[in-house]
Amino acid sequence: MSNNYYTECPVENVLSIRSLYTFFHRKLPKDYNFKGESHDFHEVLCVIGGELGVTADKNVYLLPAGQAIFHKGGEFHSLWSSYGAEPEIVVFSFSAD
Repeated sequence: MSNNYYTECPVENVLSIRSLYTFFHRKLPKDYNFKGESHDFHEVLCVIGGELGVTADKNVYLLPAGQAIFHKGGEFHSLWSSYGAEPEIVVFSFSAD
């Protein structure tokens, strides 16, 4: 079947996910402030709405809607609502080869 709307884009297999730890969607209150954690598995955080402040080890980022961040296993990370926003996020964590 021919499809004129989509173009295939081959992707190199660089990551093999072994297991999932979390996968959730959440809207955070405007005063949200998570002091942080680190763990031995990887985590991806996607900002769906609002703006979110994030640390990754000693780096600080402000992520607007449409942005994501990858935390490798062992990396300390924290997050907070930025500028009184109520950020909406999707988070998933996993172990991989």
